[in-house]
Amino acid sequence: MVVDLHEDIGYYYLMGGSVPLSEDARGRQADIPKWREGKVSLVLGSVFPLLGSLNQRKIAAMEKMYGRWSPSSSLVSPRDVAIELIKIYYSLEKMHQKDLKIVRTLDDIESLGRRVGIVLHIEGCEALGEPEDLEVFFNLGVRSIGLTWNYDNKFAASCLSTKDYGLTGEGEALVAAADKLGVLVDLSHASPRASEETLSSAELPPFFSHSDAASIQPNQRNVSDALIRETGRRGGVVGLTFIRSCIGNPFTPTKLATHAKHLVKVGGAAAPALGTDFLGMSSSPEGMDNVSKVGKFRRAMIDAGLPAGQADDVMHGNAYRFILERSSRW
Repeated sequence: MVVDLHEDIGYYYLMGGSVPLSEDARGRQADIPKWREGKVSLVLGSVFPLLGSLNQRKIAAMEKMYGRWSPSSSLVSPRDVAIELIKIYYSLEKMHQKDLKIVRTLDDIESLGRRVGIVLHIEGCEALGEPEDLEVFFNLGVRSIGLTWNYDNKFAASCLSTKDYGLTGEGEALVAAADKLGVLVDLSHASPRASEETLSSAELPPFFSHSDAASIQPNQRNVSDALIRETGRRGGVVGLTFIRSCIGNPFTPTKLATHAKHLVKVGGAAAPALGTDFLGMSSSPEGMDNVSKVGKFRRAMIDAGLPAGQADDVMHGNAYRFILERSSRW
């Protein structure tokens, strides 16, 4: 079984995706047939509230981090964009009732059967005008939030911040609101200081949905040993991502397995999980060009020396436990 802590399903359609999710579309990284083949049971579906743009300053910063040219994103009506994305997920659930279920409660998780569960995850809180807005989005089905994307906002500094101001007062109030509702708090894309301050102040353990180990591959998007250690101590997880600049060279399942072993060593066996970023990136590790092939990562972890049980926990067990424990508040 597989739990994937980050896929940009809604954004695929927002940006003009033209093939139904029920079809095994050639070249598409994830869809229902590929989830079936890959034995995927649960996915955090991103609600990314920004639109593409061309800001040269931001493009330069992104290119330095990702190692390739990438367009910037614009803060044009982020709340409207977020609501449109949530509507897309609603439509997908209605169109594929036998295959998909938006997860809103613990009972939803436990009664999925053969359906793939989708946990709605806001990636960057620009859509929230104030912390109290989280309750509105919770009522719309959102169960997970990332404090930032790659840009600073009123709640926290981002991983690309030129002045890491950490978690703001509004950010502290947002984390407290998330704790009250049981909403997961994701620190991927957040700055080091914002991550440290959230880990130290949150009642419920935060997590990193899609990041790798900075000690293995230095990158602003990756997680330091100190943060991995504290995340593991708090009972959180780090979803290992398939992003090329986060994995490093060689861009292979074997190299990603090196990240997994490091997370076990530093954060404990319950710390590493999976967060591919499928449908939100242009390339993937050798031999794993879509979600049906993620089993090759499990094999690479076993070949690298992790026991089969620990490899299974990375693929499914750790993230499932993490989500299940928090869903009791939903």
